[in-house]
Amino acid sequence: MSFSLFECQDGTLVVVPRGLTPPLEAYKAHGEFLHLSDACRDLYDTSLWDEISREVDRTLYKVVTREVALRIFDVPDRLRTD
Repeated sequence: MSFSLFECQDGTLVVVPRGLTPPLEAYKAHGEFLHLSDACRDLYDTSLWDEISREVDRTLYKVVTREVALRIFDVPDRLRTD
């Protein structure tokens, strides 16, 4: 599965299936969102990827830390330096 990364109004980073936006639950919990990246790094078959995939399969999104986002996505420079 391919993923997309979004940043919510409260600064929360959310991973969702590529082609989708964060579901209503994420919107209600974290506010409006901005698409950051679809450029996933090749981490398939890793425990991190498996963990994210399981949660996304279950709830259609996964909240991740900045460190995780930087590990699995090519992201805009502002996310790297904030």
